[in-house]
Amino acid sequence: MSTETHWEAWQRVIGRDDVDVLEVLGAAAMYERYFEEVQSHAARVARAQGRSWQDIADAVGTTKQTAWKKWRPPAERVRADPVRFAKFGVAGRTSEREVRSYELLVDQVVDSWCGPDDPIRTKLVRAAQEALEDAFDSHAAAGSGVPFDVYATWWMRQAVTKRRNELRAN
Repeated sequence: MSTETHWEAWQRVIGRDDVDVLEVLGAAAMYERYFEEVQSHAARVARAQGRSWQDIADAVGTTKQTAWKKWRPPAERVRADPVRFAKFGVAGRTSEREVRSYELLVDQVVDSWCGPDDPIRTKLVRAAQEALEDAFDSHAAAGSGVPFDVYATWWMRQAVTKRRNELRAN
């Protein structure tokens, strides 16, 4: 189990001499999805607290119309509770059913590297499944505030990239 923080992992990825630009793109997309979720939640809470769309737009450097379009009111009402961003964390695995629910995520990660007829697909799927199992344990132990699907996608992309590079080297 690694004690490396998410920021340290990012610095390690972009700081290597042999950096894989696709790995950088995948990692950047993971962080982008996470921060988009945080922004969305913060905008909903700000509106529930009575903040104007102009206040929200000013905070992110955009127009009022763009802010409204991006974070318009959800169907359900959001209470003006204190902002608690740690709630985005997800506890570790609780059941085998939960593991099966991530099979689609495994397929999406592998699909980004190879097609359905690729001869290495089975090996990449296995690498992603093993990484998913590791992500359950690591995420729970790290107490991370990163949503589990983002965290697991990062782990799987790392494992699939590594395995793909190993297979190509042979």
